[in-house]
Amino acid sequence: MENKRLNVCLITLRPEYKLGGQTESIINLAGKLIKKNINVCIMDPLDSNLLSCNQIKEHKSGREVSFFKIFFVLRMLLRVILTSKNYDVMQLHLPTPAFAIIGDFLKITTFKPVVIVFEGHLIDFSLSDILKNIRKDFSFYFIRYLINNKFISAFSLKICRHYAVSTNYQKNEILSLGYSENKISVIPNSTDIEKYTPTVEGVKEFDNLPINNNLLLYIGHFWDTKGVTDLLKSFNLLVNEYSDLKLVLAWSGLGKFKPINEIITKYNLENKVIILGKVQVQNLLVRAKILILPYKYSFSTVIFPNLIVEAFAVGVPVLSTSLEPIKEIIEDNKTGFLAQPSSPSNLAKKIKEILSYSETSLNEIILNQKAAISTKFNPNVIAENFINIYSAIAAEKN
Repeated sequence: MENKRLNVCLITLRPEYKLGGQTESIINLAGKLIKKNINVCIMDPLDSNLLSCNQIKEHKSGREVSFFKIFFVLRMLLRVILTSKNYDVMQLHLPTPAFAIIGDFLKITTFKPVVIVFEGHLIDFSLSDILKNIRKDFSFYFIRYLINNKFISAFSLKICRHYAVSTNYQKNEILSLGYSENKISVIPNSTDIEKYTPTVEGVKEFDNLPINNNLLLYIGHFWDTKGVTDLLKSFNLLVNEYSDLKLVLAWSGLGKFKPINEIITKYNLENKVIILGKVQVQNLLVRAKILILPYKYSFSTVIFPNLIVEAFAVGVPVLSTSLEPIKEIIEDNKTGFLAQPSSPSNLAKKIKEILSYSETSLNEIILNQKAAISTKFNPNVIAENFINIYSAIAAEKN
């Protein structure tokens, strides 16, 4: 390896241009690998040239590409197969183990080492939970239950060279599916923490908002799994006691707005809740007292959420829920705070507790966040972990 630079192809199935943290993580990882003398290309279904993309370029929405999604993915896989001779390693980023058969297909058709990164985990619900959620939002839950399960995952041959996940929770999941432990690595997502420095001009963009130091902030989708309705219900329990409390929902544009608006109207929160569109995350984070990510479930999201590490980088306390994968990212009362999922009353209690913290206590949390970034979530260390995998593969070939 010392005499020859490794050629690595990073592959994502997601046709949305920079729509979420998954694509951002791939771009960030590619940048670090290049700085460490690895030749890298990224292939995505829209052939978006992600390595040199304009950071403010508008992405295509899921709605624009969903109808042709299968076509785009198949076209990209054909391109990968035809160009596979150019790569020493192909790294395929997949939503969950339910898609692992695609990695098997690439391995069989290219005879190249394939590394798979699982971005999320499977759904493991009781029948009653499944029926309840399908009744609540059929279009969102049904297709995910249909595909993202252990039955579909069992079809994988598990023949790829290596598998990477972000948490031990995911590792235990794929071990239960029959994957070999010596082929599994736990490596967090790569977040470009260097770019998460607020700018004076960017922060001023929010000066016209009626917000103050007691600002609660949510950033993300409005899917039911994100728990935004729980957040609104918990906020309603607090507004009478904290007259200056404001809640900002920075909406990505994905998910249903109607249930959110109905709760705001029901509790007369129109003057307390501010809904924004897409924002420069770091400039809004710095205005917040607490970033709240009240996830009901940890499936259907990248594990772990990049937004948590972005908040760590800016220096904002994070309150999320005590789901198993999230507990590996946030240590309660050390690097952040955890409430019970799907419990507005417990979430309100936790918010109240955090609001009572002294600045000294909150600064201690922020210092712990910074320490976690410099060690566990350090993007250079994450890149080195992947390079170690590539190097082991190259050594086997020699």
